[in-house]
Amino acid sequence: MATLQLAKSPLLRLKYYDMHYVDYDDSTLTIQAFGGESDVKNSAVKLSNLMGANVSWTDEIWTLRAVYAQAQLDGPVVNEVDVELASNVNTTAKYTVLDIDDEKGSFVGVGASYDNGEIIAITEWTRSEINEAYPDTDSGYLTLGYRIKAFTPYVTVAYMETQDNDERLPLSQAAAIQMIAFNAERMAYSLGLRWDAIDNLAVKFDITYADEFGDISGGLTSNSLDTTTGKFTYDDTLIYTVKFDAVF
Repeated sequence: MATLQLAKSPLLRLKYYDMHYVDYDDSTLTIQAFGGESDVKNSAVKLSNLMGANVSWTDEIWTLRAVYAQAQLDGPVVNEVDVELASNVNTTAKYTVLDIDDEKGSFVGVGASYDNGEIIAITEWTRSEINEAYPDTDSGYLTLGYRIKAFTPYVTVAYMETQDNDERLPLSQAAAIQMIAFNAERMAYSLGLRWDAIDNLAVKFDITYADEFGDISGGLTSNSLDTTTGKFTYDDTLIYTVKFDAVF
């Protein structure tokens, strides 16, 4: 299961445990547990005691799935800011937004898909919750596509929104910094084409437009606050992507 990501994501080291299959006349139920740890890329945050389970059911046309995971998080959440040392001379400084002290985090997701060989429909909803001021976030998407021989045009609508903004009211300097860094919401609309060029190579062309940031960053790490105007630099973004998927 995957959602539209416009920010950095953690690198996981997972160990999968016994997988359990239940075969019915025309469908299969699969249950699998996993555990491991993670280092968040470009961050000092560590995930430990990561454990969870995946459950999926499919009849080869319809697929239903769910996942739950929890872990302990520890370490500082660090952001970067550009600092002007002199005229046309800039440097980058790091500062700690929040120091997470062995807090519990959880993730839950549910999804469904339909694929009859021509028509494709995929949807998913997820929620992540972490103690302290780190944001609790909901996200989801819906993708519709249609296969025409080796080509699959598709459209996707996705959203994400932090659910606990009231815990980061600007009542102190630290809370104001966390509000600017963590509060986020956006809608994203994608139009794309997948080309299965050969058996082990696919090329994806995608255009994604994201907006409705709600006067905040939209969850984009490159969208900084202009202190002279009190507004973020961008209120929308357009992303062009060409991606090669190869299987060796």
